[in-house]
Formats: sequence, C-alpha cells, structure tokens
Amino acid sequence: MKTSDLDLYFRALDEKLIRLSPQHADEFIKLNFPNYKHIGKYVNPLNESSRAFFLSALQDDLKDYSFDPLLSFPIDQVKYSKQVLHPDCRCFRRSKVKLRPIKTCSHRDRILYSSWNHYLSSLHKKWLTQHNLNHAVSAYIPETGKFNAHYAKIAFDYIQGKEQYYAVALDVKSFFDKIPHVELKKNLITLLKGNKKLDVEGRLSKVDYRLLKSVTEYTFINLEDLQKVEQSLKSGNGMYFNRHRHNWDKLRKLFLIRSNKQEGIPQGLACSGVLSNIAMMEFDLSMNQACKKLDSMYIRYADDIFIVSESSDSLNRLSTHCRSLLDDLNLPIADNKTEEFVYSPNSNRPPTISYLGLECTGNEITVRKNGVNKFYERTRRFIFSYVLTCRRRDIKPSRKKIRAIFSHSGKNNYYAYLKRVHEVFENDNRYKLGGIKGVLKNHVEWLDKVFDRALAVPLSEYEKKYKKHNKCTCPLQRDS
Repeated sequence: MKTSDLDLYFRALDEKLIRLSPQHADEFIKLNFPNYKHIGKYVNPLNESSRAFFLSALQDDLKDYSFDPLLSFPIDQVKYSKQVLHPDCRCFRRSKVKLRPIKTCSHRDRILYSSWNHYLSSLHKKWLTQHNLNHAVSAYIPETGKFNAHYAKIAFDYIQGKEQYYAVALDVKSFFDKIPHVELKKNLITLLKGNKKLDVEGRLSKVDYRLLKSVTEYTFINLEDLQKVEQSLKSGNGMYFNRHRHNWDKLRKLFLIRSNKQEGIPQGLACSGVLSNIAMMEFDLSMNQACKKLDSMYIRYADDIFIVSESSDSLNRLSTHCRSLLDDLNLPIADNKTEEFVYSPNSNRPPTISYLGLECTGNEITVRKNGVNKFYERTRRFIFSYVLTCRRRDIKPSRKKIRAIFSHSGKNNYYAYLKRVHEVFENDNRYKLGGIKGVLKNHVEWLDKVFDRALAVPLSEYEKKYKKHNKCTCPLQRDS
C-alpha cells in the first residue's frame, strides 16, 4: 500500500459521507470509528492534520510508526435454544454461554487497518471475479449489495427440482485464531503479484510487510490486568494511558505486554475479514474447481462451509478433499456443528437444510428457531433495562420509543431483516415463504405486554424476580 492508496481511501470516505445526510454521516462515523476507551486519544479520520500524519508515515514506509498493543477481553456469546419457545415465556432462552476473546486496536491504528482493508478488499474482489468465485466466497466482500440470505438462496437454489441431493455443512473451529501465517503471507504475495503491487524484487512492500507483521506477530494487554494498574499510569481523557515512555517501561516491568507469533489473527480489526479471505484463497480455488468437475457446488461464508451434490459418492469425495485441505492448513473442523443432509427417491420428505440463519425444507423457507428466540430474549432484556434506567433517572419510559426500535416501523431491527429476507425469495415462484414474516405475528402486542410488565415490577424486585436461568422452566416452554 502506498500513499496514493491511502489518499484514495480518504477520498472514498469523503465521497460516501457526502452522499449521506448529516445525521446518517455522523452515525456512519460512530459505527465505523467508535470513540471507545483505549491507548492514546481518539483520532478522527476526517481531521486534516490526522490525515497528513498518516500520509507522511506511509511516505516514510512506516519507519518511525509504532503499532500499539491490542487490548484483549472476553465477551459472552449466548447460545440460544433451537426449540420454538413461546414469546411470553419469562425464562431466559440461552442453553449455554461461550466466552469469545476479543481484541481491539487503538484509534490511531484503526485508521491504518481500515485503509489497508479498503486497499486489499478491492484487489481480492477483483481476484474473485477473475476466478469465477463471486458466488462461492461470500463474507467480508464490500459493496455487493448482498447479505446472508442471498448466499443461502444460492445454496437452496441448487436443490430445487432435484430428485435427489446430498449436502454437508461444516464449521471451522476458532477460525480467526487458527489462520496460518505462512499461508496468509504466501497468498498475500500472490494477490499483490497478480496486481503488480510488489516491490522491484518481488517482495511485499515495506508498508505491507509492517502491516502484516502487526496483525500476525501482534502484542496485546489483557484489559483486566491493565485496569488493576491503570491508576499508576500517565493518562488523559478517554484513554487508559498515553504513549509516554514511563507507561511502557512500567507495563514491560510488570510483564503485562504479551505477544502472539504462532498462528491466528485478531478478530475484530477492520482488516481481519479480508485477511481471512486471503488466507483461504488457494482453498477456495481448489474446492470450487473440484466441485465444478463433479457438477456440485461449494460456498464458504467465513468459517461456514456448504457443499452439495446430486451424488453421494461425489459428496464423499468432496468432503474428504475439503477435510484434507483444512488439515494441511491446520484448521480444525467443529465436528459437533457438522450437519449432513440426504434426499433420495426413498425419502419420505425433504430434509431441513440449515444454512446462514435460514432453513429450507424442500421449497419452504423459514428462519432458524434460535434466531427467533434470540430476538425475543434480547428485546425483553432491552425493554426491562430501558425501563429500569428511566425510572432510576426519573424519566418517563416511552412506549413509542420501544415500538420505533423493535416493531415493523423500525429500519435496522430484526423485523426489518425478515422483510429483507422475504424480498430475496419473494419473486422466485419456486419457494413458499409463509414462515418468514409470520414468525413475529402480533409482535407489537407482545412489545406492549412486555413494556407493561416491566413498568409493573418494583425497583427492588428487578434482580430477584428476573434473575437469569440456564433453562426454560415455565409452562409456556413450547408453542402449541
């Protein structure tokens, strides 16, 4: 990446913001460059002096630029039940909680990673087109105008009208944490070589090499450890500490700065998605070619792999080939998430194929049950939290606001998502869609009921009455 590429990124950012209203432009910046607490102060990507700093740093090949350690902390990832639970059930619908490690970069580094993502994504997207892989690689591809339902439809389209088919859905375990550095670097060189972006000796440029090294051989600090010594560090508003030499010396003395050099890239960086795709380039190419030879189909959405064929023998060969390629990359398969689907002339009814949050039984499309349960649970939790916060601050809770956020009038909620899914399939007369928008039937009445219930609970009873349970135990556990 050169200064001209960084300048193109800033210009593309400006052009995007110009097309948005002031309110939406502000929301875009808050979403893509949030002002979270980290190392050093917040850096606004629209600030001219900040842009001049980064352009100067790239002009000097990042020679004097120092990447900050990432801050590492776990978040709860709730796994919801696959049962159809009644929306009025007051029990929590989670079956288990998984701790997912998250690592965040400083605001200064975020701008560099965002610009590198913009640069690499355009090259990778071009590579996909050249190798006819646009249908097969679907996650982290910018400006396609598509989302998960489009790619699920590609998978479901294959089986329509067929008298028999065999499919398998595989999931790569700890995908980002296991990405092989050697394969990532090799494929990155291949990508840049094909676009004549290497240096005169056919190597990565100094800038690309520094950026690659920063996301593979990265350093990080556990946030819990940092918070214990935060008061002894030189700091400022909105930051854990500044870049004063005193802070680095203290953190090193306490052995709080750790490093990763073996495998994996941090999940959550602006460039993580495109780097994961680059690491899988040869895998995608090999799988797609193998499927074409056997009149089969392959799709990969990040770590979710789907293979379908009309022949059981072909599927077995492709599944074996896929597992062999993943073994070569040291990418483990989550066997507990592997699903196989079989439909033959001897089958009584088509299997329910589940992929990317949707389910297809023959030609009937529905959403996954745990997705619906997730909506009900998160919505209820938000409403009770909102009402509690308002009452503590002597603010009247707004029923209208809850409806605006979660009902059919909202723009970016679960109901809006269901409408978008419906639109993907509605013009294709091969499909029946009764189970899409109908899953949230009478949802406004349910919102009002939960809102009234939250208002009726005394402040002192919130924690006791609505404490979390691992399993649903009330009489409304299942829909009738």
